[in-house]
Amino acid sequence: MSIKVVNIEIEGGVNNDIQRKNSPYSQTQRTGSCTNRETTGKIKLGFDIRKVYLGRLDESYREELPYNNGVEIELKPKEIKTIIFEVL
Repeated sequence: MSIKVVNIEIEGGVNNDIQRKNSPYSQTQRTGSCTNRETTGKIKLGFDIRKVYLGRLDESYREELPYNNGVEIELKPKEIKTIIFEVL
């Protein structure tokens, strides 16, 4: 089993890395804000990817996200986001 590196930078330094699920073809990352304010962040990866998606909590794909040296995310207060990375 290989270890995949995920770096999450959230404005104000507040982040909850809630869950990671790995498979040979994808990695699912759940992250959220535990603050009472809206915040932004960027998820950077230490591995090559094919595509990135915003997912639902059941891990189905919702919409494709642009990847430009990371994935920009916006978090509402107490919101959880599911990000799915398809690996090469």
